[in-house]
Amino acid sequence: MRIYALQYATTPNEHDKKNTLVQCSDLFDLSNPKELFIYCRWLARLYEFSSILEFLPPSKARVDENLFKLRMTALAQQGKLESIHTEVANAPLIPTIWRMVVEARAFSMQGKFESSIEVLDRLIPLLYDDPREVRAVCHYLEASKDIRGLSHVLEKLMDQSIHAKFALSKLIQHRAGSASLQELSEWLDRFARINPDDPSLKASFLYVQLLNPQLASPSNVLDDLIRDAISLNENSNLPQARITLALGHLRNQEPDKALVALGKPEDWRNWKNTRGAWSFLASQIYRMNKDSEKA
Repeated sequence: MRIYALQYATTPNEHDKKNTLVQCSDLFDLSNPKELFIYCRWLARLYEFSSILEFLPPSKARVDENLFKLRMTALAQQGKLESIHTEVANAPLIPTIWRMVVEARAFSMQGKFESSIEVLDRLIPLLYDDPREVRAVCHYLEASKDIRGLSHVLEKLMDQSIHAKFALSKLIQHRAGSASLQELSEWLDRFARINPDDPSLKASFLYVQLLNPQLASPSNVLDDLIRDAISLNENSNLPQARITLALGHLRNQEPDKALVALGKPEDWRNWKNTRGAWSFLASQIYRMNKDSEKA
């Protein structure tokens, strides 16, 4: 299969590419669902979604869950969204969960987000008791780049103790750049309570709270946050603990203390290779301490 894939990649002629696909298919008994799945998955890696639709007809896809998912992905990639709805309706042997997931994704791709959410809301109660099913569904939505649908499912599941850790970690992963500070702070707080011994989570929670534009300076709340940041920095050797403490001092109008929190003066270049936001904070701290070269 690797040889055929290499031959496919190096062949400029479309007709010859198709011949390569057919030659590779001769390695398999395509009447066997397992072998058909292996071959079609190989086609998917080559982005040959039109060929998947040729080799994998609806009659075979609607009786096998793995083949069903592959064909639905191929239909979605080819933009044949109405066909998805039709084939979902004609696949009663496929588990209800997967028919609903595929249909929700199709609605989302059509821009019918309300319809997609309605399907997902019917799906969520079916997932509550099975962590493996939850992960499979979420990974499918994630791979499909349906982040809107994925986020909706995760927000519903984070209230269930059995799924909370997974749901919160995925929400933070995918929504950290778009969620409000209030949402992000709430998710980090809940995640930190699930993992009370994780210093990275504590630092992230403090960092988000210190970014709050409504945080008064000076204030008792700010003093408490700085005190927590000092304790965290003293008990860990994490760069996020140092930048969080530096941010706290900066919010408290104490750039000299923020400079000390960044660490050894000779290590200033380390901040250049960290996250963009951390580099920006470090540069502002150096600038406010009249060190324009480092800034």
